[in-house]
Amino acid sequence: MPLSRFTQLGLYGALGVDSKYNDMKIKDITNSDDYIPLEYLTTGLLIDRTFNRDTVLSEIFSFAKYLVDKYGFDKYIEYYKTNLYEETDKALYSVYKKDLYELEGEWLDYINTVKGEKDEK
Repeated sequence: MPLSRFTQLGLYGALGVDSKYNDMKIKDITNSDDYIPLEYLTTGLLIDRTFNRDTVLSEIFSFAKYLVDKYGFDKYIEYYKTNLYEETDKALYSVYKKDLYELEGEWLDYINTVKGEKDEK
């Protein structure tokens, strides 16, 4: 099974490869109708091209950075490798012992509490 696009892009975000999308108005995105639940970004190998690219990349980069900041880079690399042979949701659970919905909830809480001051300029 090939690696999902969600996981590939997440590594770029975790490494800060394209800083344009790092925390780019992520609080505004997650609190608007533009928000795309992560379930829609993790299903299958590819991401629906009809989704707004800036929104997709901002969400994926922010989520991956959150995982690295909270659980460590080694854990993210373990998830990355696990996703080579397990579907994204199963790989997340295998490594973090939490399902996608729980991790997404933690990430959204983090954005709303910690990132609030940073996003308001």
